[in-house]
Amino acid sequence: ASYTNTCGQGLPSVVIPVTVVPAPVTPVIAAMGSTILCPENVVQIAATNICSGCSVVWSNGQTGASITVSSASNYQAYYTNMCGNSNNSNTVLVTSQSYPVAPVITASGSIALCPGQSVTLSANNICQGCTVNWSNNQTGPSITVSSSGNYTATYQNICGLGQTSNNITTEVTGPYIPVVQVANLCNLSAPVGGSNYQWYFNNIPIQGANSPFYVAVVTGFYHVAMTSPTGCDGVSGAVLAQTCISGTENPENTTTFMVYPNPASKNLTIECPPDTEEMDIRMDLFDSKGTIQATIFNGRAGAGISKIECNLPELPQGIYSYRIQALKYAVWGQLVIIE
Repeated sequence: ASYTNTCGQGLPSVVIPVTVVPAPVTPVIAAMGSTILCPENVVQIAATNICSGCSVVWSNGQTGASITVSSASNYQAYYTNMCGNSNNSNTVLVTSQSYPVAPVITASGSIALCPGQSVTLSANNICQGCTVNWSNNQTGPSITVSSSGNYTATYQNICGLGQTSNNITTEVTGPYIPVVQVANLCNLSAPVGGSNYQWYFNNIPIQGANSPFYVAVVTGFYHVAMTSPTGCDGVSGAVLAQTCISGTENPENTTTFMVYPNPASKNLTIECPPDTEEMDIRMDLFDSKGTIQATIFNGRAGAGISKIECNLPELPQGIYSYRIQALKYAVWGQLVIIE
């Protein structure tokens, strides 16, 4: 500018520069990495579009182009200059996360395993966002194991591994071989407390012989198959037992009958004692529980009759006890029926 009067125009004034300053833009902020706070960690947040001549003011009261925070919260920023303040920026949510808790693992069944058996181990309190790492290098909420070992699990999240779980020890036992005891030559006993008992005579299953005890009526080799109290299936070795025969009304009578063939299939011969008088004879078959299964013969034999030929009824293959009653005595024995 310059002044003028009647004498003319004066010298110009000094020059004053004028600058136009724009209003601050809206900040854009972003986390420099994860927004999850783990124990002893921090999160850095920075403004990415700082305008010229602007200062950055953060919602937690800090200033500067970036901040480092150690508390979970919502964070924003605004720019300020001589023209005023900008709008608030976008929000960055910082959350906190702790290390995982120790898992609690359980077994779905017995941890005493028979050969070929397995058991499932499971983690029961899986934390959100966690993976399960097992001590045998498997992962997942559960594993199935069939070998002896010590098993533990740990949880892992974004912060790392947590504490180790309780320990479960599995043990695979050797093959289960029950031991059969023989008392008084003919009383057989298997280990008690098991289940699924089945007795065999000369490798043939005995019909209905499904208890821990059995009384041998025919001399031969016996064994038992069973399940142990811990759930293992096993088969005993064969033991030799001798015939158990008991008289009823006349134990002093030495008269005997012979029954053959034994094993029998369709036909059976009852051979009477020599020089017998005329008498009524009855032969019945029983299962191991003492329940009568069939009457093989029931009639009168004349004096001097030495053999009675009989047809066997349809019966399951197995071993049966028989009783022959004649006069005032009874003879017991055991008959093997085969197909």
